[in-house]
Amino acid sequence: MKNTIAKVAICVALALVAASFLPWTYLKSSYYIFRYVIIALMGLSTALTFSFKRTFSRPFMKIFISVIAVAAVEFILFKIFKKTFHLEDLTQLMIAFLCICLGMNMKDDLKFWRNVAYYYTVALVTMGLINCYFYAKGFYVPEYYLFNRGKNQVGMLMATGAAALFFFGMKDKEWRVHFWLVFFLAVLVLLLIRARTATFSLLACVLMVSVKDGNWKWKWSPMTFFSIAAAVWIGYILYTGFIGDELHTFFSGGKNLNHDLTDNLSSNRLERDLEGVREFSRNPVSGELSQSSGIKLIHNYFILRGLRYGIWAIPFLLFYLYFGIRVLWGCFRSWRTDVTQVGFVVCTLPFLASFFEPSFPYGPGEVQLLVFLLFGFSMRTLSEQQCTQLEQKPQEPQIWYRELHDLWLNRRHLSKKSSSK
Repeated sequence: MKNTIAKVAICVALALVAASFLPWTYLKSSYYIFRYVIIALMGLSTALTFSFKRTFSRPFMKIFISVIAVAAVEFILFKIFKKTFHLEDLTQLMIAFLCICLGMNMKDDLKFWRNVAYYYTVALVTMGLINCYFYAKGFYVPEYYLFNRGKNQVGMLMATGAAALFFFGMKDKEWRVHFWLVFFLAVLVLLLIRARTATFSLLACVLMVSVKDGNWKWKWSPMTFFSIAAAVWIGYILYTGFIGDELHTFFSGGKNLNHDLTDNLSSNRLERDLEGVREFSRNPVSGELSQSSGIKLIHNYFILRGLRYGIWAIPFLLFYLYFGIRVLWGCFRSWRTDVTQVGFVVCTLPFLASFFEPSFPYGPGEVQLLVFLLFGFSMRTLSEQQCTQLEQKPQEPQIWYRELHDLWLNRRHLSKKSSSK
């Protein structure tokens, strides 16, 4: 029953995430109500399913909670000595940790998470198309962004769902058409809202999955040759016409800062990143803890944390590297990735986006819920597979409050034995 309640709570929370970015709710009073409800639902699900034994049986989770503890101590010291710090840097780690815990501790199979990814992405695509029609009054790539705030969050929400569906489509031939149809719709919406970071991250993930897990067998014949030639010719015609114009707008149109191509593609982010590196080199010990550098927000997780905290950012940066290596290990531990390892594949997107965004890979807010839920599920299945290979039957751990109850009973039993002696 507790697991069923947790499943329903997660589905409702994800539905509210999609609804919160609709034009009639985004940044309105209902948007903030939705966020509080989402937090409450995720907290309820975590409390119902959490297990100390399963969670901390993985070295990764022990390291994760240790990093959170060290960062919390640092932030307390910053508060005491009246230094400038950003609390969201800590809360984003905590949200990611709790989502991974939830994915690890829920008693669900692949079918549940596959259905969640499918219907969640359908909801996101519907929300994206509604936004396109509401803001642009049509389905085309506008000269300016559809909405200045929230575009990157919507883009990454859709990209992560699309990546999961593409991976499921590679593995499941029966439902491939369904998965890939929604995947292509998500790509279309990403182009329409001009979410470039999300689009590039998704394409990189798709390329990795296609190379690693694709079973491409070409039977060369005159028909194959002419089919490829026809596809290239049709692509060229489309590119030089409508699609070419739209892609040009997607890459370099809107918010042009000057006529430099690099500046247009990066929206001046590359220049800010270099400026942040120069500022950090001048003050590597404390960064901006004592005084702001005046640089506009840097869109790179690694550089931004180094600039904010100097050497005090070491826990953040070391764990960022460790987490990224752990994700790559999960993707490349075998050439053919098992379908249950979808969480490692999807988790590559926020790490790719972290090179071009300030809050990724952990935030912002509810954007990464699906990513870390799937990551936790994949960690659990990997652990169970390893136990099976060692011919060990994994013991089902108790829920956290039952674990505490048993510890209390054992303590009373030991105290009675010692007193009787």
